[in-house]
Amino acid sequence: MFKKFCCTLAFAALLTTPLFAINDIIPAGPDLWETADGGATRADFLLEPIPAGFFCAGGAAFNDVIAFRGVPIATQPAVALGTTDTIVQRLDDAVFNGSNLARTRVQVIAMEFEGSDLIKTDCGSYSVRTVLEGEQPITEMEILRTDDNGGIFLAEIAVRVRLIFTPVNTREKGTRTLVRDLKFAPAPNAAWASKPGAGGIETPSAVMVDTDADRQPDTWIYGTDGFVTGWSSDGVSTLERTDCHCDYLECGHRHCLSPPDPCPCTEDDLIFCPVDCAL
Repeated sequence: MFKKFCCTLAFAALLTTPLFAINDIIPAGPDLWETADGGATRADFLLEPIPAGFFCAGGAAFNDVIAFRGVPIATQPAVALGTTDTIVQRLDDAVFNGSNLARTRVQVIAMEFEGSDLIKTDCGSYSVRTVLEGEQPITEMEILRTDDNGGIFLAEIAVRVRLIFTPVNTREKGTRTLVRDLKFAPAPNAAWASKPGAGGIETPSAVMVDTDADRQPDTWIYGTDGFVTGWSSDGVSTLERTDCHCDYLECGHRHCLSPPDPCPCTEDDLIFCPVDCAL
């Protein structure tokens, strides 16, 4: 009887004691980002100019700077991810070790930018969009837990992008496209929290997103609990100090990010506002 009682207690303890505490595992899932405007996100073509003849026959090489802003990703349900224009997918469950460090692989799965203004060339003016091109590279993320509610992470991000130039008010016809491979160093002290603070959004349990920038949602993503990028562990957003990371070529290309806003609309496009958005 005593032996049976001990075995029962041991089995009960096994059922009530998980192999890992729930916050020792960060499940695979998406990280949502909004790209900063106002010239913070840019592509500098001084070191790697767009070749002569690209915009028109006899046209000079382009070696100027293009400023970008994010274009909110189309979703189903509509506006489910607010102002999100970049989604980075964590591909593996990340398990914290005894040093409070966890690792996972990451891949950009959705992204769309547009030029903040027309670019001017000796062939005329062009609008520009940047979208993902084909299968995207996979890199690594290291996640450090500094307290029970969050910490910091380091993630090198690689992307293969297609820049689409469309002539505006020029005799030139047809779009021009340019494909570039870029790799960005980790943003220093990028923060994460177990939950967003006031005004933040979490990924819904399931939402379909547009991954090829044709404005038609095509791929399901699934939200997870316990890991939200861009928020410090005390619930403070990093919106006021956007996290910027640079490519390795003298910071010629820079991408600055902050947590997305749940309301992707402005006073000029109220038709796209969710009903509960307060302007």
